[in-house]
Amino acid sequence: MDKKVLQSVRAALPAAVALILIFTLFAPVKAGVSPEVGRAIGNASLGSTAIIGETNLSFVDASGVLISEGVIKSNWQDSHIIISFKGPFDSSEEPKLVEGEYKVEGTAANATINDTISTIIYFVLPKLDANVKVKGEDFSWVTQGGNITFEAHTYLSIIKGPLPNNITYKLLDPDGLRVPEEDVGENVSLENIDVSENGENTVTINTAKLDTDTRPYRLSIETDPETNNGLDVEGPAVSFEVRSVGVEIKAKPEEQTVTEEIVFSVSTTPHTFISLNVTRGEELNVWFNEGAGIGEPKTGGHSAFGISDEDGLFKAVASFTETGNYDITATEHEVQTKNRTSVKITVLEPELTGLEEGVYYIGEILEISGSADAGDRMTIKIDDDVFKENVELGDVYYLYTEDLSPGTHEIEMWVLPISDPETDLPDVSETIVLIRGGLFAETYAKDDIHTGFVARGDDFIVKGTVPGRDRVDILTIAPKGGGRVGLNPDDIFGETDGKMNAPGLTHHTCGVTEDGEFKTTWIKANEDADTGIYLIPVLSYGRDRVWGMSSSDDLLSVLTNGFSSSLEVKTSEQILEILKDKTINEAGSDDLLGIATIKVEEGFVELDELEDVVLGSELEVSGITNRKVEKSIIVTVEGLGENATKLKPKFIEIEEDEEQFYNKFKDSFETATAKVGEYLVTADDGDGHTATTTVRILPAVEPSVNVRTTPTPTPSPTPAVEGGNESVAAATPTPSPTPTPTLEEKGEEEGEEQPGEEQPGFEAAFCVAGLLLAVVWLRRKRTREREKKRNK
Repeated sequence: MDKKVLQSVRAALPAAVALILIFTLFAPVKAGVSPEVGRAIGNASLGSTAIIGETNLSFVDASGVLISEGVIKSNWQDSHIIISFKGPFDSSEEPKLVEGEYKVEGTAANATINDTISTIIYFVLPKLDANVKVKGEDFSWVTQGGNITFEAHTYLSIIKGPLPNNITYKLLDPDGLRVPEEDVGENVSLENIDVSENGENTVTINTAKLDTDTRPYRLSIETDPETNNGLDVEGPAVSFEVRSVGVEIKAKPEEQTVTEEIVFSVSTTPHTFISLNVTRGEELNVWFNEGAGIGEPKTGGHSAFGISDEDGLFKAVASFTETGNYDITATEHEVQTKNRTSVKITVLEPELTGLEEGVYYIGEILEISGSADAGDRMTIKIDDDVFKENVELGDVYYLYTEDLSPGTHEIEMWVLPISDPETDLPDVSETIVLIRGGLFAETYAKDDIHTGFVARGDDFIVKGTVPGRDRVDILTIAPKGGGRVGLNPDDIFGETDGKMNAPGLTHHTCGVTEDGEFKTTWIKANEDADTGIYLIPVLSYGRDRVWGMSSSDDLLSVLTNGFSSSLEVKTSEQILEILKDKTINEAGSDDLLGIATIKVEEGFVELDELEDVVLGSELEVSGITNRKVEKSIIVTVEGLGENATKLKPKFIEIEEDEEQFYNKFKDSFETATAKVGEYLVTADDGDGHTATTTVRILPAVEPSVNVRTTPTPTPSPTPAVEGGNESVAAATPTPSPTPTPTLEEKGEEEGEEQPGEEQPGFEAAFCVAGLLLAVVWLRRKRTREREKKRNK
């Protein structure tokens, strides 16, 4: 044969072989394929995607030429997966294979020349998701005997071939055993389920033969490797319960009074018809509200009907007209299971609301109302006199106690039409005691800090209580009367438009809260105000809203007889007597008076005695002042003499001192950077009131070492020796050898100095010298360290 012809035949042979292979394998395409046959991927007609786990894969290029051997390379950035293959490729045996895009490169089958061909393919992970639904809703349980639907969502339809892509629903009971097919309903199979069309499928089973258990059933999807090119995997499991009773009902509250509402909450499967019925107690006493609750429809009357929502919830609201114990039973009409709940209905005794039995001040406004299970109107009497007649039960009415006298009062209520106020005893009654209200007032430096003094230039407030009143008038009277310089000398003249001049007085008014409390704005003591004790009368007029027996609510006008007399020439005692005579001492007056006092002083600052401190320790500075709490005292510490140092000044906040009359201030200064010497400490309130004292900062005490030595014994004089009738001075004898004493002799001579004992000598001297040298070295070391600190 001609060489050129032979070369042409050889060149065309791979393409012919590839075409034969393709037509042989894929002409009758449906979906699945067996692992013995396998499938090819790589071009538009065959597809380019495979599932990791397929066991027989071939690769072709875009024109359909088979790549008989080569490499599979990951085709994304920073990835270096390279897998070699020759002939069919088994993806289940490649641990390096992950989801993604790959490029296949290699040689064509039976190629005569070493040309490389390639294609792009994709590997994906198996998707085998199972789901359970009840009546079209994702749900986690089903009533025994009801239906439940299994759903499969997979990628298996990409495995194309002449066979179906089959799966099996793997259903395990609570003990982990596979549920037989005969237990899932007639003509229902969980095996060989075809998902060829789009990878999905649904199967509905009946649960009549499944066991009820609080433990769940488990559902997963298994692939059939014989129809999915060897893919043999199981997907994740989902769980569901099978319950013997498909409905729960709860009442809230479980105990209620007549005519009040109870909410019944029902839990069942989605879109299930529900009915509520009275199964104990008189049905006619129960009324379900129409349209109230959750679910459609909601029918009212003596029973309720409706359909649960997508979450299986249904609610109804009912009220009861008679007392007793009732059972309300809920029925789900899917499998006809029932459940019930019990409620108790009681009677609410009639009661007066808004007030309690007790003591009240005349002038307080009391709220009165009534409540009861039955009836809809009421009549209220006070001391047998009608207060409100045939009015709405439950409405609130106000009792103004200013119109009542001090003493005991009976408040009674009749519920209509059940009781007759003319013939029946009251349904409920309460007793209250009214007393004449008092007035109490005090001076404060703050809302919560009481004070008995104020410095010139500072301010204070007056606080107190006067139950049942709505206004108070406050006067301040200078120590020596109306003609002296008071807290604000121009106050009265300005308020009366010049009709009255009393520089020793000021006048203020303020309202009273519903709780009977009052508080003025800040009252300032003028810089030139007289010092001494100021009287502060606080007054409140009565229910006639005028002072004393006058017809005026203008206190200053009443005190001066219409400004015809002057308070400027009156002493503080005289002004107070006039005040009483015109108000509380008038016959028949119901005015109230309370008196507070405050001492006005020149501002001062005093320092406590200071103790000398050692350099490096804290210097504590404290003192007292009559300046207002929360103001600051400026304290400075300055050295005296040449090269003296200053410590950083401090602003010390004034605080209340609960143990003494005046306020206090206190803080400490660090002395580490100071020098040894005498210092001047100054406290200044910023308004010219100062105090000074001195303190010494002493050097730090150096440690000392005491050394104790044992002196060497000094020989004593030789005693005289007496013998016979002569007295002769004993001569020093010549030393002679002394025998070594035995142990017994040592015992007898215990406590005596034995010959040969060592006496303190050179060893003690050397110890003393060493200690002295150590002390000197330590002192020099500490001196050097202090010098370094100063240099820093």
